[in-house]
Amino acid sequence: MGLERRKAGATATIRRIVFAYAIPARRVFAMAAFLALTGCALASGEGRPALAGVSIPLGAADLPQETTTTRLAAGLWRHAVRIGAPAPLPAALEKRPQEGPQEWTWRSPPLRSPADESRYGACAQDNEGAQASGGARDNEDAFLETVLYPYPGDARRTYAIINAGRYDGAEAARSAPVANALRACGYTLHRLSDAPDHDAGPWRLDIIEIDPAAFRGRLSIALANEKIAGAEPVAAIADRAGAIAAVNASFFVLSEENGVIGDIAGLSVIDGRVISESVAGRSALVLGDGRARETAITRLETSTELLWDDGSVTVADGVNRRHGRSRNCGNPGDAPTSSALHDVTCTDENEIVVYDRLAGFEPPREGLWAAYVGHDGALSRAVPADWRNQDGYLVLASGERADEMEARAATASRVFIRNRISAARMPAFAVNGAPLLRFAGADVDRADEEGWPMDADVPLRQADAAHEWINLRNPRTAVGIRDDARILLVTVDGRRPGVSVGATIAELRALMGALGARDALNLDGGGSTTLAIRSRVANTPSDPQGPRPVADALVVLPPLD
Repeated sequence: MGLERRKAGATATIRRIVFAYAIPARRVFAMAAFLALTGCALASGEGRPALAGVSIPLGAADLPQETTTTRLAAGLWRHAVRIGAPAPLPAALEKRPQEGPQEWTWRSPPLRSPADESRYGACAQDNEGAQASGGARDNEDAFLETVLYPYPGDARRTYAIINAGRYDGAEAARSAPVANALRACGYTLHRLSDAPDHDAGPWRLDIIEIDPAAFRGRLSIALANEKIAGAEPVAAIADRAGAIAAVNASFFVLSEENGVIGDIAGLSVIDGRVISESVAGRSALVLGDGRARETAITRLETSTELLWDDGSVTVADGVNRRHGRSRNCGNPGDAPTSSALHDVTCTDENEIVVYDRLAGFEPPREGLWAAYVGHDGALSRAVPADWRNQDGYLVLASGERADEMEARAATASRVFIRNRISAARMPAFAVNGAPLLRFAGADVDRADEEGWPMDADVPLRQADAAHEWINLRNPRTAVGIRDDARILLVTVDGRRPGVSVGATIAELRALMGALGARDALNLDGGGSTTLAIRSRVANTPSDPQGPRPVADALVVLPPLD
């Protein structure tokens, strides 16, 4: 996979520079890599960390790297990795550090056709003279720069991005004479350290390593506020669960316009019960009986069925979400698509949604067919006011599906709700993620199928969002499973120039491979990326206001006895 950059100076000459997109192994291991195990020497049966002092493939090969490994429990370690020369952190991690001068540019959206390249290229060329005289930093006439990125899911194809100007700071870019003209052309302000060809870093990342042969606790999933609706910071979730460590997990709804805040946007299984349906084509982390040693990453699909007393079956569309809205899409009947589409809310005028006591909210029923199904299968059109405190289900239907439910209820007295999953058995826990990074020891890239398509028929705004999400650096959270069955929970801090710049999905994939992950899955990231050690935030979340409330967390729990 390659990242190609072309620069055009004021003379319109073109020079080509090719950058390796797969990050090379670090030639200089570290300025100081050391192992700091808390407590006494390892006792028999406690195991040893496999990743102490591990070399991380991020940035230039000669950057200093420091790894500090701390024993959290028998068979459980935290590896804090620092690459490059980060700025000092403030005492309170939740406060944004002071950011030093940064290079900024005005960039085009993804250019996926000759017409796009001509249009946006002409706009930049028209304003190049003003850039040269109006504040762009003199860098060997590198006032225009075309960078080629791989398509999500198909590295053999590329699309172009044009960077127009290099400025020392965002304010310099905003006040440049060409700023208004470039903005009118569709260019947006962009920090160059977010691009993968910027190799100075710095980076801060953390790895929780679990050895199931020695760790006697459990890896599990905990909901924010113990219900679907609402969100809660990872540290608060960890505190209530009594967790030794925790990281954020599922994608979820962040605003009321897209559903219910805290609604999990993809598969979720808690205590053997499907509480949120899957998104087509996406994978999940599966936790067998909740113990760390029974863990897998696999593609799963769910089905919620209504089993009528005459033997017929009605398949519902969703579980515990706002009726008619599906975040990240990926369900039959969704509009504009039944395929996965990340950070997009699809709609469906004809659907059945089932709610249980974990929903945590009262869905609007106006204009919908509604019924209550008791735990004994009894069907009633009179919904109890306290249905959320009972073990039954609220069923809502609209459009043609409401007519279907009306007809079935007229001839049936009982119906049972059954959740099915595309696996040999229902797991105790499962959490959604995307894109899949590695599987069966090999890199996997099908991000286009998992919600980030960028073909020419994709709206430009959506393609731009996919570019920023996949091919630019962001805070990331991932989970991996090694051949030796060790489990890795990884956070990479980002959007903090001078502290940590984040990782692209390709960089995250290479990182998980370097850590020995046989299978690896990206989880929710960005402002959600948080590591808590016991009840304290241990990384540097990117949101200015502090750690973001999330829908759920992967929690590492101590032994029960």
